Amino acid sequence: MTDQDLLNAIESSAKDNKLPCREALAIANKFDVSPGKVGKICTESKVQIVSCQLGCFGTKDKTSWT
Repeated sequence: MTDQDLLNAIESSAKDNKLPCREALAIANKFDVSPGKVGKICTESKVQIVSCQLGCFGTKDKTSWT
């Protein structure tokens, strides 16, 4: 697994450079890396994590927390 593999997974899951938190966590689990590593790659590639399950980044749809 390389950072490029992670980036490819992030880009394929992101829509309009936005990646839901739930999908970011799924990518971390799939590649057996920390959520922080996925977050770092998202930041470097200007992909915004949205619909944070903890509410850290705000969310319009609070029902997505379930």
